[in-house]
Amino acid sequence: MVAPTPISQGANMGPLFEQHALEANSTSPHFSWTKELTLVSKIVKVLLERGVDPNSEGGSALYAVCIDGSLDIARLLLETGADPNLQGVLSGAALYAACAGKHSAIAQLLLEHRADPNIQGQGFQGFSRGLTVLQRVQGLMVEKTWDMNELDAIAALLRQYGAE
Repeated sequence: MVAPTPISQGANMGPLFEQHALEANSTSPHFSWTKELTLVSKIVKVLLERGVDPNSEGGSALYAVCIDGSLDIARLLLETGADPNLQGVLSGAALYAACAGKHSAIAQLLLEHRADPNIQGQGFQGFSRGLTVLQRVQGLMVEKTWDMNELDAIAALLRQYGAE
């Protein structure tokens, strides 16, 4: 087994966050994302201070915090150079995550940091592959799986930033 890369040598945070995102979306009784947010925030700050690239692993750290709705951590990652348009092997773009999680404040933050409102999904979730974020939101409107007011607000935000 290969030893993990020490932080001082450029370890990346992507796998850590991708695992947390997968666990947060599971039914595991041993995981409470809410209880760990403060700890995660501190870990992110330390990693970034030590030079960890927020874009490692295709931006999956930003994707994970956008799914969870962690506005402060998303802001921190963006302010330290995270690219909102990166898509990881196991994750799509952060804007997809924010909109799928109904986190309009994070979606707006991403758009303010130049997230592409017309980016097409390429993540592992087949339902979004090849669709723009707005197309996926419109699909959810048809499926009526969410509150229509939330979807309308997210769609309006995306259009405000040029989504077609």
